[in-house]
Amino acid sequence: RAMAARSVALGTVLALLALHDAYLLARHGSSRGLDYYLGLRADGPEADIGEFGGRVLLSADGLSQGLVLAQLQRHPEAGALPVLRLETSAVKGFDDADLEAVLRLFSRTLARRQPFVVMWDVRKLSWPRISKSQYARVRSWVGEHVIAWDTYAQAHVILIHNPLARALVSIVLRIFRPPQPHQLVRRPAEAWRFAATCSTRPRSWVKDSYDDRDNRYSMFGSLGLRVT
Repeated sequence: RAMAARSVALGTVLALLALHDAYLLARHGSSRGLDYYLGLRADGPEADIGEFGGRVLLSADGLSQGLVLAQLQRHPEAGALPVLRLETSAVKGFDDADLEAVLRLFSRTLARRQPFVVMWDVRKLSWPRISKSQYARVRSWVGEHVIAWDTYAQAHVILIHNPLARALVSIVLRIFRPPQPHQLVRRPAEAWRFAATCSTRPRSWVKDSYDDRDNRYSMFGSLGLRVT
């Protein structure tokens, strides 16, 4: 019964996307195509997140595959706090070396013992494939650093404009329920504005209990992401 319900829901979503494409074709003479909605190609505004006018505080160098940028930055439009910014590439997999480099950057950021805002630029990401060992590595890192992370991370802003990817990210946020304020935005200017609003009064977001974390990981695994 649950499988049938999911099939009906998926069919409804695909039908609505087809109608939306037909509307775009009739009104503008062009459509996006199903490959866009399934995350197989990038589309939408390609404006870079900014000609960076601030300075880089920390950086993960030598990234090769799944990420094109991982830095702790100060940006003139982001308010008083630095921004831990990660930008994904269009590659569907993540290299082990990239993952370790990013986790080292996270650890170095926490070692500063200063508040920051996290910006996830996933506009180019399409249905990531992660290995079981990578998944376990992330869980291990989170288990070790979750208190420090929720102490210093003040907000999450997610740059994303793929409709299905936005829906998936919304589900993930509902599963994990990060205590910090978070917002999904489509354009860099919106991301900077949200970051600035979260920089005024830093506070600790540590939860009273993290006992339900394993259940949330199990729910996340049931989404059907490619854990190989």
